[in-house]
Parts: sequence; C-alpha cells; structure tokens
Amino acid sequence: MQTAISANPSSQIARSAERLRRRIAVATILIAIAGGALRVMTVHRPLNHQLANSWREADYVQIARNFDREGMNILYPRIDWRGETPGFVEMEFPLTPWLAAAGYRLFGYHEQILRMVSAAFSLIAMLLFYAVARDALSRVGALIAFSAFAFNPLLVRLSGSMQPEPLMIACVILTAYHAIRFDRNGTTRSLMLAAAATAVAGLAKAPGVYVGAILAYVCLRRYGLNALARPTVWFAAAIAVTPVYLWYAWASQFWITYGNSLGVSNESHWITTRLLWPPTFLRGNLITEFILVWSPIGWGLGIVAMQKSRRRGAARIAAIWYTAAWIFFLAAAGTSGDNWALYYHCISVPPACLLIGLGAVAVRGRRMPGQSGRQNVTPRRLSPRRCAVTAVMLTLIALAGTTYFRIHSRDHAEDLKQLHDCAMQIAPLLPVDKQIVVRGGRSVDEFGSPVAFNEPMLFAWLDRRGFNYPKDKLDAAALAELTRQGGDYWIARPDELEESDAHGPLNSLYTTRGACSCGNLVVLDLHAAFQSDGAGPSLNSAANSTSE
Repeated sequence: MQTAISANPSSQIARSAERLRRRIAVATILIAIAGGALRVMTVHRPLNHQLANSWREADYVQIARNFDREGMNILYPRIDWRGETPGFVEMEFPLTPWLAAAGYRLFGYHEQILRMVSAAFSLIAMLLFYAVARDALSRVGALIAFSAFAFNPLLVRLSGSMQPEPLMIACVILTAYHAIRFDRNGTTRSLMLAAAATAVAGLAKAPGVYVGAILAYVCLRRYGLNALARPTVWFAAAIAVTPVYLWYAWASQFWITYGNSLGVSNESHWITTRLLWPPTFLRGNLITEFILVWSPIGWGLGIVAMQKSRRRGAARIAAIWYTAAWIFFLAAAGTSGDNWALYYHCISVPPACLLIGLGAVAVRGRRMPGQSGRQNVTPRRLSPRRCAVTAVMLTLIALAGTTYFRIHSRDHAEDLKQLHDCAMQIAPLLPVDKQIVVRGGRSVDEFGSPVAFNEPMLFAWLDRRGFNYPKDKLDAAALAELTRQGGDYWIARPDELEESDAHGPLNSLYTTRGACSCGNLVVLDLHAAFQSDGAGPSLNSAANSTSE
C-alpha cells in the first residue's frame, strides 16, 4: 500500500487539496452565515434608544419620514428641526432614506424598513468583499480576510443602523473589485465600472471618494505617466468626480439659503495648525484603528503584509488602499479622531482585512499570490503554520470580543434610554401641530471653530417639528426670537431653568405645562407668561407630574 502511494504521489496531493478546498468552503459558508446573522439581528427594532450613532440615525429617520409625507423628490431631503424654513438640508445624496420611504409607500410606515435597507447594503458589502478577497488572495488568505471582515465590530455596529455608511462601504468595495480586475486585464469596461462605483460611494458619503486613490494607482501602474494623456483615463475621472461635485454643489444651496446642514458645511472637519500640538487627533485615530479595525495581533499581521508588498500586486493594492484611508483621516483630523466619529473608520476596514489575510499567509510560510521564485523553507521547529493559526485565532477572538462589547454598549446606553423614556412621557403634552424648541450641542469646539450643534433625537422620537438652539447661546433674548419665529413649546433641562450668569432666571418667564417623572425634561409654553400668583405650576410640581 505504501509502495502504491509512493508510486503515485500526485493522487495523494490531489486528494489533500480537495479536502482542503472542502474544508475552506464549509468554513466560508459558516462564516457567511454568522456574519449575515450579526448584520440582520437588529432589523426588527423600531426607533428607540438602541442606536449606534444617535444623531445620524435620528436625522435619517426624519428624512425618510418626510420623503414619504411631503413628496418623493430625492433632490429635496428635509429634516424636522427646520424652524421656519421648509426643512431642505445639505447632506450626502439621500439614497438610503429615499429607498426606505419607497418601502413606506409600498408596505406602510414601519421604521424597521430603514434598518432593513442598511442591513441589505451590509450583506451586499460582505459578499462583495469575499469576491475581492477570493480574487486577490489564496483560498486560505481569502478565508482569513473574510472572517476578519465578517466579525469586524465597526461593520457589525453599522449594519442595522439607520445611516449611509453601509451603502458607501458596498460601493467602495465594488470599486476595488473592478480596479483589481482592471489592473489584471486592462479592459476599459473594468475601469469605467470602477469609476462609476467611486461616484456612488462619494454620493453615499463624501469620505467614499478616497477610494479614487486605487483608481489613480492602477492607471499609473498600467500606463505610467502616459495615463495623463489617455482620454479613457480622463473620462473615468470625470465619471468618478462629476456626479459627486454636482450633488454637493446643489445641496450647498440649502445651507446657504436656510442654514440647514448635516455637518457638511457647519462642521470643522479639516486639519489646522492648532491640531498639530498636542496631536490628540492622532491618538484618537490610532486607538480606533488599533482596537476597532485591526485588533492588536491583526495589526502585527498587517505590518508583515506591508513589508512584503513591494513585489506582490494584491498586497500593494491593499497597502495603497489603506494608506488612502489614512490620508483622509489626517486631512479630516478635526473629525476623524473624535470619539463620536468612530464610524468614519469603517473605510479602512476592507483593506485592513485583506492585509490581515495576506499577513497570515506570509507568516504561515506559504507563497503569496503573485510571488515568484522558490517557496521559502522554514525549519520545522519554528512551526510557522502554528504561529499563523494562533495569530489568526487571537485576531478573530479579539474582533469578536470587541464586537460583543460594542453591541452591548449600543443596546445598554442608559443616557439614551432615560432620554427616550422621558420623551415618551412628555409626548402627550405636545400637540402634533405645534413646534418644539430643543437644546442642541455647543456651537463651537474647544478651538472656537463652528460645529454642527443640531441634536435631532427628540424630534425623531416625538415626531414633532421645531427649532434647535446651541446650549452655549441660551438666554431670554434667544428664546424670545425663537418664539417670534414660531416656537410653541420649550423642552428644557433643569439646569437651564436655574438662575445663572449665562442665561438668567428663565424659569420665571414661561408657564410650565408638565415634565417627565424624573424631571429631566420640562415642557414650558412659550406663549404663556409665568403667573407669579401661583396660577402656573412650579418646576417642583412639574417634576412630579407624569403624563398618563
């Protein structure tokens, strides 16, 4: 028997290869099922306190709702904190909320439809990433990269959330897929499809345009400096850039005319000299990448892949891809390093996962895709296969653990739960045809630069329209102006009703209509002056009144 096997070693190798293929196929299916389950597990939830990114999701709920109620023209997205304006708002191209509104028209209003749209794009992104990984890496490397992508905490947290990042990531990965094919075959079709995917990524969310760096790289790699003289390259660039430019130029009028923006023009995104020292923005970016994108061991695998990327096409493209993400993080340092902007780092997850797969294969001692020459022979006592397996398992365990922590923190946000419960208690005090006045964030950051202060959660939960004011600009004159513009009910916090040098004794100006049971939200009628003879309820009595 041994002689027979020795006489035909190719058949044994073929059988071993077939067993490996079957095992990888089974593992891939199991990973896909687990990753898919994580991405759809929240789609049944209505709008409540369990929000991944509360401000962004609350805005998208309003925009989808208003498409359904006020017209489906996708060129005119509208928010509820509109004040005396028609609500048109400067934002990314609103395809996600528009699709949700189309679902409302077909199936009736269910907030879960907006989650389903995001989850669907997340599933598409996962499948597209596997196609990229399988196209660029070996079977083992593709499985490792796909596993890291499926369990990435940022992507899982975003998957059922009501925001545009899942659509952007799907289009970013689609760009990479066609760019890698263009790098291999040089067909004009692949280049144009990559350019079109880049345009949709930038429309879905402005940071998506960073993936254009891959297009630039593959064009220079194939044509050299002659790429600048090729009409097809310029045409591809026009396809990638023109729709994005036209949309944001159109949307900017809503900021200029009405002062409404979702942080495009009224947020200090870009790096300035004031951010250079101390470089806290750099620390924030590194911590986010280290924990939420790579994991500690995964970072080491990525470094191995980077070191071996000089002669390997897949590793080189992944390195360029990841470097482009970091160029964006540094350029947008005014935002990318902030704790609230963790989800911006989803753009670096796909190349990081590819590098994790490439690094694991390199550690394993196998030849990487595109490598020429003899396979490296490693002494058995070093056990490179065991080192690679251990590194991969530790990386996946770390990513899965961080995913669990991020899910738990989303689902058990006590501050949001309390705010949501209070909002539900005061809802009967607010007529649906009246406008509310609600506190937002600060109007400037620690450097004095303007920031988007509009806080939309109460508008989304209460389904009311009205006004936002920055909390650092509250005084009697500001309230009087908001009342003149159409504000009816002020939803105040207790600290705003206490007399202070900042805004004076505002609790003595208006009649209190009621409050939540804990007193954290107090409703005051801006058209009813406070009655000093006791006709109007006091703050203490309002704190004890709970709506039925």
